Amino acid sequence: MVRGAYSTASFAAFDDAREAARSLHAEDSAGDDALRAALERLERAADDLRISPAADRVVLDGVAYADVAFDDDFSVDRLAEYTAYGDASEPAADLAVDAEEGVLEATSTDGRRWTHLALPAETSEPFALVVEPRAFAGTGSAEDSLFIGLTDGVGNRAHSWFNNTRSETGFDVVVDGSGRDVGAGIQGGVSWEPDDRFATVVDDGRITSWVERNGTWTELRSGSLDAGLSVDERADWAPTVSLRLDPGTISLDRVTLLQADDDAPILPARVEAEEFTSSSGGSLVAEGTSPSGNVGGTYDGGELVYDDVAFGTGPLTTLTVRTSTRDERVGANPRLEFYLDEQTEENRVASVALPRTGGWGNYVTTTVDLEREVSGRHTLIVVMHSDPVPGQAYQYVANFDWWEFAPDEPTPQPVNRDDLQAAVSSASELVAQEERFIAIDFAVFERAVADAQAVLGDETATQADVDEALRVLQAAQGQLEWKVIRALPVLIAEAEAVDRSPYTDESLGRLDDALAQARAAADGSSYETYTAAYDALREALAALEEPEEPGTEEPGTQEPGTEEPGTEEPGTEEPGTEEPGTEQPGTEEPGTEEPGAEEPETEEPGTEEPGIDGRPGFVPAAPTVDGDDLPLVFRDVITVSVAGRDVTIGGLAADEWHFGYVYSEPQPLGWTLADADGSATLALPEGLDAGEHRLAMLDADGELVGWAEFTVADLPVTGGDATAAWVIGVLALAGIAGGVVLVRRRSRGTAAE
Repeated sequence: MVRGAYSTASFAAFDDAREAARSLHAEDSAGDDALRAALERLERAADDLRISPAADRVVLDGVAYADVAFDDDFSVDRLAEYTAYGDASEPAADLAVDAEEGVLEATSTDGRRWTHLALPAETSEPFALVVEPRAFAGTGSAEDSLFIGLTDGVGNRAHSWFNNTRSETGFDVVVDGSGRDVGAGIQGGVSWEPDDRFATVVDDGRITSWVERNGTWTELRSGSLDAGLSVDERADWAPTVSLRLDPGTISLDRVTLLQADDDAPILPARVEAEEFTSSSGGSLVAEGTSPSGNVGGTYDGGELVYDDVAFGTGPLTTLTVRTSTRDERVGANPRLEFYLDEQTEENRVASVALPRTGGWGNYVTTTVDLEREVSGRHTLIVVMHSDPVPGQAYQYVANFDWWEFAPDEPTPQPVNRDDLQAAVSSASELVAQEERFIAIDFAVFERAVADAQAVLGDETATQADVDEALRVLQAAQGQLEWKVIRALPVLIAEAEAVDRSPYTDESLGRLDDALAQARAAADGSSYETYTAAYDALREALAALEEPEEPGTEEPGTQEPGTEEPGTEEPGTEEPGTEEPGTEQPGTEEPGTEEPGAEEPETEEPGTEEPGIDGRPGFVPAAPTVDGDDLPLVFRDVITVSVAGRDVTIGGLAADEWHFGYVYSEPQPLGWTLADADGSATLALPEGLDAGEHRLAMLDADGELVGWAEFTVADLPVTGGDATAAWVIGVLALAGIAGGVVLVRRRSRGTAAE
């Protein structure tokens, strides 16, 4: 399993669970409960694997940023494209790109380091610079920080920053070595978790910092760049990511520079009523928390002020308010007035008459046209009014939930589902080939297919819904890899390591031909090409022959009855060649039996005497009644190859006893001792039907260690030459049982592709 297109957090959780399971599996003292818990954790982590969110579109401050100016997921080393430098008194950290892991690492081994990485891209406002960290140093040192913004060489920078140690964020604006104040201050209580992203937006003279968690962006701080850095001064500054750290390593997963998409739909701007910056006080109160809270205790002449509201690129032309009233406690003619920046007639944008709703819990919406279009960033002022009702004890205006400024209703556009439909049709063909692919990746792919089918069947799905389902499906399909691709390099290595001295030139020639065929199977080859190469190489290995000794005769070639009675040399008879029942009782000389001449493995499975050769003295229960119920996480942890009735198993614990079961219905195969390489051999039962089967292996405690599918041809009922059947040699799916795992990294698609 490799990360590929999976999100940082979901793959990190899977990797942690896999490593914990592997470590526990290697402990002889591990108990059943601990092993079961590790298995359940690994299965949950596999089920929770998710495709990374889209990196090429974010919506911040009501602006859609979807025009990709630069994107680097570090699947290729592009460090030479950046301009990298240190700061005035702090040198740059050591930088390295691990393209296999898709990560940029900045490392300090001694002292504080500050690295500025200016992107090789030009931009103009508005823009959003989005960064996805892989990990912070986490050392607890004073500096473990990420900076995102603009620079112009040493001593000129305009950044938002996040300090992981102090869980704080703020701004750092320096011009010609002198600090400038943007009027934002420092915010504490900000944390980072894997999969979180940070972004800095520069728009119309303002700099704003954001954090994304679980797909939701939250604004952190906002300040005025114009107050300390003019438009002309920053015109030639470069978008920059900077890393400041004490000894340790900070790593990044992705850096993306996005500009506003002028063709994107205009988005509404909603303001939660209870999130006011200031108020006229009195009985006004924020009840509950956003977004489920409201404002109560309203009165005639009351005011609510909301600083720095982002209305986006606009134009916004309508206003909707959500309010409720308890009619006997509300004054006459309740209404609201909305102003931008100042409470003047010229700055009023809307007046809204509020309906009576019959109870505080009965919220309704009211929509009016704005008196003038709204866009940009402004201070929003809301003023309440109601007329007194004589003799009524309470004269409230209403309870307020939210205000939403929106554009004109767009003309409905038809949703184009053609590309998604074609992708689902193509994916459905792969679903029928499940046995070819690594199981956990395939499970994620199947979920993506199901989700895409649901979107196709949803008449209310938007174009954005359709596009996202297509993106996820394509990413999940790109994550798929044939098992034989993983198995073939291991088999090539086995063939290359063969000691050639004992074998005939003819059989070595066949091996060399098969090796050449296997090496020629390259990326882009068909499944049939890979499997043919794998089968040919496996057969060539199995068919290696040693030359005959001069003068030896093939066993069984002598005509029966031609030998002269009494001509045999004493002691020259081959063990086991005597006809059963012909030996006279008591005629065998004591001690003349050949050691080891007995037929090996002749006992019926389960009849072994306890303790013989150290084998366990019990027959363990089958792990499941039905082979279809074998746990997915143990699939392909072992490798299986079949020749005649002999089945060879790899990936077992070295020098340990194991018990085998063959399915469909479980049939015991008995105990077998793995060699130093973790390989062992068992005999398949006579009469096993030709076709697909599953082999499950248990350890000496009777616990399942792995299973794999294999295919057999017609099995012989008695001994003799058997035809080698098709072999599926598969590597450890999650690597739990050890063994060699060769992988090739799948590059994550970049937003610009």
